[in-house]
Amino acid sequence: MDLLLQWVRAVPPVTRGWVAGILMISILIKLRLVSKTNLAFIPERAFGNEPWRLVTTFFLFDEFSFEMIYYLWSLERSSRMLESAFMSKLHLFPQEFKRLSGRRKELVQEFIDRNRSLDYLYYALQICASIAIVNSTLYYKIGYVSLMLGVNLNDILLYISCREDPDAEVNLMWVIRMRAAYLPWCITFFNLLFFGNILNEVVLIFAGNFSLLIPVLKSKPLVTIYVTYSLAHFWWFLRSFLLGKVYHDSNDRRRELREKTLEKYNVNSTNYTREAVAWFLLPPWYWFYFRQFLITTASDAPNSVASASNEGNTLNEPQFVPNEAENAHNPN
Repeated sequence: MDLLLQWVRAVPPVTRGWVAGILMISILIKLRLVSKTNLAFIPERAFGNEPWRLVTTFFLFDEFSFEMIYYLWSLERSSRMLESAFMSKLHLFPQEFKRLSGRRKELVQEFIDRNRSLDYLYYALQICASIAIVNSTLYYKIGYVSLMLGVNLNDILLYISCREDPDAEVNLMWVIRMRAAYLPWCITFFNLLFFGNILNEVVLIFAGNFSLLIPVLKSKPLVTIYVTYSLAHFWWFLRSFLLGKVYHDSNDRRRELREKTLEKYNVNSTNYTREAVAWFLLPPWYWFYFRQFLITTASDAPNSVASASNEGNTLNEPQFVPNEAENAHNPN
C-alpha cells in the first residue's frame, strides 16, 4: 500500500488527475451508473445543450478491462514524461520578458518554476481545443466521427514527448527496446495491425487489387492517424522547434553579442512572427503578471530617480567647514 501511495505521489499533478478521472469514469461505466453514449463527443450535442461532452470525451476510454489498463499505463507514461520535463523557459516568452535582467529576471523565473504544472495544463488544454475543432470540422465536412478524443490526446502527447527526447531508450510491450523517436510509429503500426480492421484490404492491395487503395486511405483508422500526427507535429513545431530552435540561439555569448550590436546601431530586432507565436502559446496568467510587473516597475522608477538625485546632491553640494583659527578667536 505504501508503495502504491509513493507511486501516486511521484506522478505529476496534471497527469495524476487525468488518470484518476479516466479510472473513475471507466468504473462508473462498468457498474452501469453512467452511459458511454452520454459522455462521448458528438459535435451537434457538445456545442448544443450538452457541453459537458467537451470535457468527458477526454476521460472516456471504454470500460474497465485489461486492454484499458495497458492503455492507461501508456498514457500515464507519455504524459508524465512530458509534464516532468515541461518548462516555460524565457526564450519561449515574448521579447519584453527576455529584456529583463538582474533581480527582475530572477523573480520572473521563480514565478515560472512555481507554475510548471499549471503551464503544462494550459498547453494540454490548447491541444484539446485543437482536437475538438479539427474533429468537429471533419464531422460536418465528411461525416468523420471520433467519440473518444482522449485517445487522440494521448497519441499527441506521446509523439511530443518522444520528439523532445528522441534518443532515450524505451520499452514497447515490456519486451522490445528502441529509441523513443520510433515508439509512436511502432504503436500506430500495431494498433492498425490488430485493431484497424483494414488488414484484409491491405493484403488485397499488395496482391494487385489497387481499386481498394483510395477507400483504405479514406478509412477511419487512417484519417485518425492523419489528424493525430498533423496536430502533434503542429504543436511540437510551434513550441519546441520554431521558438526553441529557429528563433533562439542556444549560444549565449553569440546571442548577447548580436543583441548588443543591433542595439548599438539602433536596429529594430523585433520579429513579429515570433512575437505572435509566443503570445499565442503564453498562458494568460503571465499576461496579468507581466502587466502588474510593468506597473510596479514604472511606479518604482520615479522613486529610484529621486533617490539617485538626492544622493547626487548630497555628494556634489559644497559644505562649509569652519576654519580652526576663526573658532579660536570666536568666543561663541
